[in-house]
Amino acid sequence: NPGLLFSVARQTGMLYELEMLVIEKVFEQIKATRCKQNIFVNCTPLTLGNIRFTGDLKKLIQQYPRISSQQITIEITENDSIDGLKNFIYNIKMLRLMGYKIAMDDTGSGYSSLSSISEIMPDIIKIDRSVISNIDKNSVKESMLQGLMLIAKEAGSLVVAEGIENEEEASVLKRNNVDLAQGFFYARPSALAKI
Repeated sequence: NPGLLFSVARQTGMLYELEMLVIEKVFEQIKATRCKQNIFVNCTPLTLGNIRFTGDLKKLIQQYPRISSQQITIEITENDSIDGLKNFIYNIKMLRLMGYKIAMDDTGSGYSSLSSISEIMPDIIKIDRSVISNIDKNSVKESMLQGLMLIAKEAGSLVVAEGIENEEEASVLKRNNVDLAQGFFYARPSALAKI
């Protein structure tokens, strides 16, 4: 179970090593499948705040000369607060200089806050499924979506709505001009080799 694996890695102080291994496996899959699509890679704020992160990532991508950093979006998960992570913002700036895009995952849940968005100024804001689920039946959720859309516009971010499961939810997103949407309504997850 991936959730359990990451939990144990966090508890044993091995989270950074596990996340770097995941990134390496992503690069291996991109190379093996000759994937040209944009790829999103999840990283915790703890890993992104690690002083070694940008240097280790630079060394890793040099092993895969056909992969462009512009093809990769680093997706910040909302497992931890970014407060007090002294290298976090510096690393985000370095990643941008290296050509990576930055996304904030699960916006609207967890530690996600408006101040995080204003500090990070992500290229992409992914709105959590908890905001989207049954949005067609809940006007407060639609108002939350509209507020997040305004913030995203101010930050110059694209908005991706996550977890769309039916046509009714999709129609609310369309009515509100959400940039992109993902969920079982559109497609089930699939192996990279099949895509």
